[in-house]
Amino acid sequence: MTLSPDVSEVSTQIDASVETVFELVSDLTRMGEWSPECYRVAWDDGHEEAAIGATFTGFNRVQDYEWEAPGEITDFSRNRVFEFQVPRGSLIPTTWRFEFESSGETTVLRESFHAPMLNVVGSPSNFPGRFDMMHNGIVATVASIKSAAEASKS
Repeated sequence: MTLSPDVSEVSTQIDASVETVFELVSDLTRMGEWSPECYRVAWDDGHEEAAIGATFTGFNRVQDYEWEAPGEITDFSRNRVFEFQVPRGSLIPTTWRFEFESSGETTVLRESFHAPMLNVVGSPSNFPGRFDMMHNGIVATVASIKSAAEASKS
């Protein structure tokens, strides 16, 4: 069996404050605006905003295939780190992480994922092209966040 890569990272410099960029990213209900795969996120009962331990459900779609992705926020440090894992409660979750570096009025946004399920035989995530699909997804997500953050400055 040939193992697929299961980690990827992209970053970009954004002409907006770290506060602006962090607010966009940490509002998970807006993920459908950035992600080519996740078209909607809803907070689970009892949660209304991002915080460590807050749970949510993501609704994803690739072509005709749709699935729900229950998640949990696992790291949250305002204007520095925002991280969540899906599926919630899994022994082998995928971790999605955003890191923010402020440089005055600009921000470096870094998004990464670690998806060990890509290498688990029989996993729905284990199919040819899935790593590239996920990598291209974070490239598009970061570009969309950059556009929204820079547009909000105008």
